[in-house]
Amino acid sequence: MGKKARTKKAKREARQNGEVPAFEVRPDALEPAVAAPVIDHPVTVTDASFDRMVLDSDVPVLVDFWAPWCGPCRMVGPVLEEVAEEYAGRAKVVKVNVDESQVIAATMGIRSIPTVTLFKGGEVKQSLIGARPKQAFTDLLDEVLLTN
Repeated sequence: MGKKARTKKAKREARQNGEVPAFEVRPDALEPAVAAPVIDHPVTVTDASFDRMVLDSDVPVLVDFWAPWCGPCRMVGPVLEEVAEEYAGRAKVVKVNVDESQVIAATMGIRSIPTVTLFKGGEVKQSLIGARPKQAFTDLLDEVLLTN
């Protein structure tokens, strides 16, 4: 008879004898909590989700302020997809469409796109305006990750 069957049998016999355990711990309750999923691609953020996804994040966040009609923005997109994949679990990359999320764009003072802003601990650390090579974004992240 397996351990699980013996445990069930013992519990059943205890209940039949009028014995009820005051507190019972399930073995699976002792397992560590499941971590939040690792994000390995840019996630779209809106006015409604900006605080939760960016300001409350426990990892640094690169925020790409962009618009679909912006040519340089479309050039930066694939570069940030690579960065998101490379830094998955250590940082997040999110995208804010300034046409659809005008409140957060105005709050952040976005006047030119693409603007990529690095947040850590809910604070702006640095912004880059215009299309940049991948190295510019990875340098930003490396610097803030090293000063952890």
